[in-house]
Amino acid sequence: MADMFDYLFWRGDLSFTEVPFNDADAMILCQLAYIDYTDVVPAAFTKKGMTLADAAAELSKPDWDSCNFHKRFFTEQTKELLLVAGQTRRFGSLGVSGSRHIIDMEKEEQFSALTFELPDNTLFIAYSGTDAMIVGWQEDFNLGWKDVVPAQADALSYMTEAAAALRGAIRTGGHSKGGNLTIYAAANAPSKVQRRITGVWNFDGPGFKPEFFQSEGYLSVGPKIRNFKPQLSVVGMLFTNSSSYTVIESVEKGVLQHDPMSWQMQPSGFVTLPELDEDTFKISRAINGWFDDLEFEQKRVFVETVFGVLNKSTAETSNELAENWKVTIPNILKAMTHLDAKTRNAVRLTLEILARNAFEAARDQE
Repeated sequence: MADMFDYLFWRGDLSFTEVPFNDADAMILCQLAYIDYTDVVPAAFTKKGMTLADAAAELSKPDWDSCNFHKRFFTEQTKELLLVAGQTRRFGSLGVSGSRHIIDMEKEEQFSALTFELPDNTLFIAYSGTDAMIVGWQEDFNLGWKDVVPAQADALSYMTEAAAALRGAIRTGGHSKGGNLTIYAAANAPSKVQRRITGVWNFDGPGFKPEFFQSEGYLSVGPKIRNFKPQLSVVGMLFTNSSSYTVIESVEKGVLQHDPMSWQMQPSGFVTLPELDEDTFKISRAINGWFDDLEFEQKRVFVETVFGVLNKSTAETSNELAENWKVTIPNILKAMTHLDAKTRNAVRLTLEILARNAFEAARDQE
């Protein structure tokens, strides 16, 4: 079995001229966007102002571990990925700028982005997905009932600003919610920016309302979008998605397959499979079916009930939440008592199916 680190071993010493940019490269850059580069990489878009090797060296200094680690990184492996990639010929010389990292509890927003400049003067705009912060997960569900969430608005502004400051063709991508953001930004960008976009990578990102796929902006960039999902996809099947996608083999079980560190690679890119697991469609039909059946106001109540309870807890991250499940779960159940029967049933069944899937994945790891 091979992962991103194996790919860096195979291709790290080869330039993009020797081996052209591919899907595996896009995934690595999207994963690196999860890191909070505040006070390290400039927020302004600058041409060759700092290299990825520079950023890795700065973040590997002795005070690294003093950072609030579980909030700053998506997984511990992301830290190692940065250090290894920064030392390679392929990635170390990439220019990095435009570091953005926003956590706004009042706006229910979690947003991170980073722009890479490749040796051929093309750009890769990478959006991170939901990290360990609970506010990010709430924003994921807000995608299902709000017209625009704050992170989508910021993603569009970010792409427009990057395109105005830097020249060259544009590639863009993101994992999880970052996949949704990159599609939203590309579809809503000014036409002059859209013409510069050569590729859009969506790695297991949640979908949109059905009407989004009929918009003029989406139809303009649709042929440039590449969608990827692990064999059992939960997040990437939320709401309405494109029916065109590539399935990637994962060594994890259940919902843990969402972690791209588990996705299998070969020298030419991902190890692919012919189709998704049947459980993917069962879970998708269940969650989306219940959610779609709710009226607009019930969807709002659905999201605000679950996350209202979570936000009142002392936990700020999913890790802290899991550690205090004996308190959190009863509080969620108590908060459900005032809901109408349909909304209450949707909340209960969604929590049950996600909890059961997570339990089965954890059991398989024992």
